[in-house]
Amino acid sequence: MPKFFAAAGEEASSDEEVEVEEVAPATLPSSSKFMKGDFGESSEEEEDVVRVVKSAKEKLMDELEATYGILRRSRDADDWNAVFAEYQKLMGNQNLAKYRKKEGNPRPFIRCLVMLEDCVTKVADNKEQRMKMSATNSKSLNKLKQQLRKNNAPFKDDIDQYRKNPDRDDSDDEQDMDDDRDGEEDAGGAASGGGKAAASGFFFAAGGDDAEDDEGDDDESSDDDAGMTYDSGKGSKSDKWKLKEEDKVKKVIPEAKAWKKKKDVKEHAADSEAEEEEEAAGAGEATAEGEKKEETRDDVTRQLKKTVAIRGKKGYDRRAQIEKLQAFLPRAKDTPQTVEVMVEVVAAQFDVVTSMATHMPVPLWKSAADNLKKILDLLAGARFILMVETEEEAVRVAKKDKSRTPVVGSLLAFFERLDDEFIKSLQFIDPHTTEYVERLTDEATLLELAESIQLYYARNDQVRSVARTAIRRIEHLYYKSTGDAAAQADVAGTLAKLCGLIYSDGDDRMKARAMLCNIYNHAICDHFFEARDMMLMSHLQESVVHMDVPTQILFNRTMVQLGLCAFRKGLIHDAHSCLSELYSGSRVSVKELLAQGFTNTRYQDKSQEQEKLERRRQVPYHMHINLELLECVHYICAMLLEVPSMAANAFDVKRKIISKPFRRLLDYLDRAVFNGPPENTRDYVIAASKHLMKGNWKKCAEQLLDLAIWGLIPNSDQVKAMLRRRIQEEGLRTFLFSYSQFYESLSLDHLATMFELPANAVHSLISKMMISEELHASWDQPTSSIIMHRVEPTRLQSLCLQFTEKAASYLEANERLYEPRQGYDRQNNPNQKPRLTTVVGVAGMAAVDARAATVATATGGMATVAMVTAGTAGAASGVTAAAATVTVVTATAGMASGAT
Repeated sequence: MPKFFAAAGEEASSDEEVEVEEVAPATLPSSSKFMKGDFGESSEEEEDVVRVVKSAKEKLMDELEATYGILRRSRDADDWNAVFAEYQKLMGNQNLAKYRKKEGNPRPFIRCLVMLEDCVTKVADNKEQRMKMSATNSKSLNKLKQQLRKNNAPFKDDIDQYRKNPDRDDSDDEQDMDDDRDGEEDAGGAASGGGKAAASGFFFAAGGDDAEDDEGDDDESSDDDAGMTYDSGKGSKSDKWKLKEEDKVKKVIPEAKAWKKKKDVKEHAADSEAEEEEEAAGAGEATAEGEKKEETRDDVTRQLKKTVAIRGKKGYDRRAQIEKLQAFLPRAKDTPQTVEVMVEVVAAQFDVVTSMATHMPVPLWKSAADNLKKILDLLAGARFILMVETEEEAVRVAKKDKSRTPVVGSLLAFFERLDDEFIKSLQFIDPHTTEYVERLTDEATLLELAESIQLYYARNDQVRSVARTAIRRIEHLYYKSTGDAAAQADVAGTLAKLCGLIYSDGDDRMKARAMLCNIYNHAICDHFFEARDMMLMSHLQESVVHMDVPTQILFNRTMVQLGLCAFRKGLIHDAHSCLSELYSGSRVSVKELLAQGFTNTRYQDKSQEQEKLERRRQVPYHMHINLELLECVHYICAMLLEVPSMAANAFDVKRKIISKPFRRLLDYLDRAVFNGPPENTRDYVIAASKHLMKGNWKKCAEQLLDLAIWGLIPNSDQVKAMLRRRIQEEGLRTFLFSYSQFYESLSLDHLATMFELPANAVHSLISKMMISEELHASWDQPTSSIIMHRVEPTRLQSLCLQFTEKAASYLEANERLYEPRQGYDRQNNPNQKPRLTTVVGVAGMAAVDARAATVATATGGMATVAMVTAGTAGAASGVTAAAATVTVVTATAGMASGAT
């Protein structure tokens, strides 16, 4: 039978596709020669097959039944990869989408969703089964669960109706299809003149003018054959071959011609796109008579969801999406729907920026801020509206409290994104331009929004969201310092209130950051002792190493401000303790620790991802701490502490180093062949240190106080006066340490005049040195002078003591190596006599007199005696000895030591 024959009497609407199905072979009339020209030749296979037409609805129902079977078998096999893949095919079925658009949700489709929802819920509750799953299976299950939660919301009513009567079969859909077919058959019979004449015979599908134009064309004759139907029922033979031109069969097989199929697909696609654009623009649906029906709230919601569903698809225009969503605002029927549309508009505005490497355009940012402010105004006027973050929470709120209308959206998430985009824009804009200053003015808008959002969450008793909003406000307030005391007090009071909210309802990270911000604010207000006590009581210096990187950066910034505050207060030791950690010689530069820049060194091998993360963590320029001022303060504190210590322990090998970076710079300066004039702040501080080491405090103060860096410090005159006073005091201490051995007595008035200090200040400073045994002297009250006690060893004696200590340590190490070989055990067998060890060295030493220095040290029953004998020096001539012999003898404890 020819392949374009169809069953008689069946008709369909012009917009439905049909499918031809092969059925059992039927007996056909023998073809004659004159039929070949009209109907074409057919193959033997086609002559044995009868083709039955299926509508698009029947085809869709078969597909849904097949999908249900596949989902059930994959579920029973615990193959969630296959289940998820089949679910994606189901949701992406274009025929199903067209059917749902016109007829609604078919019951087999709802049955598939219900089955998936139930089995996913069952498996999610079964922990043992989840543990046995593979990684890919578990991942597919999680994806399926998320997709069902998101996509099943529009079908909630149909799903609930199905659950109420799950036993009912799909008879409604089948009955609808049978009614459609019966109606089509009746219409076909009436059009053919009724009776058996319509039920038997062949019919050509009259395609209008196209069918007439196609006559005689062999290539296009199949279009005419496509409308021909055959019925093997009884009737006259003439009726079987009769052509019914007046019967117009509306069903057309799209596979008849390739060009016809392409044309129909293109036209259908164009119609679909036009229809979607019309719906997105807000055009109402027309009735059969052409009149537009009145738009309801559900219609607006349905069209809004369709517009939002386009998000992320291929060809998605983000800016055009904003305009489409804004077109829904005048169509909103009530305040909750207006809020819902505004939420989608703000979300679409944030979608414009898709990369972290760029920031949101400023006009778009301001528009999003205005929309967020409008949402807050609407919520303030309609307090029955409650913003929730998820659909599940909205359902729970609606069931729990009928007086509240839930709207899905998060004000806090919008504000945090707005804040992040503001910080990113400050990072990208050149800070030396007016654009940066203009951008900073938008911070007032941001703080106003934060306060309104915090009040909204406090009104609805959402304490966790209140704490998250409060920490954002704190991070925009803590670093600000104003010259007005009243304004600064207001800022401090606001910070105290916000920190109280975070301490009560925030998590550990928010509490730590709030504490650091509060300490930072106390430091810039010169409240050093309050800031220090808060830092010590919080123990943040112990736990900060386990926190995230942004919190560690905030800790470094807080410690820097604490050190600067201590310096302004004249607490040099505290200031150096706070700043020394940053300059401890680590490979990470100070500006990287403060997130104020990058340094490319050979010790660091960073990936591109690490560099991107560091760039995102950079602090905006207006929050920077001046690194030159920081370096100057650190080295000045090191100078005031290290120079007197170096003078007091000039000959002590084990002297404690207070500041290694400062010592390193001094050693580099001493090793340099040529030292030019100072060029930067660091060079000026090192040059001033050299003058202070010589006791020339005036030159030291002159070089330090003339620096231009002091203009960056508030109350710079007070700071300069404090620094001058400390230079005078440390200069006096350095002078006494360096030159006290050359004096038998010093006048108090002379020292006060030399260092331009009050007599009582000089007396107090020297008395402290005597009490702490830094200076071996006593006061002569009648003469107001200092009597020096010659207990400090001379240079020769200091060198001898150092040599003795080194020789003793060498000897002890030698004995430890010798004992295992000789079997000598000094602890277990003290009566055993050790072998005498003699170390003789010759050294050229300078002696100021002819006396020999002898030092005896008892070490565990042994005596180590060092004798230094001057060779040719006279007793009082002060001649330098050409050579001296040093002999170290190890003997028993009974040996006596003497000096000659």
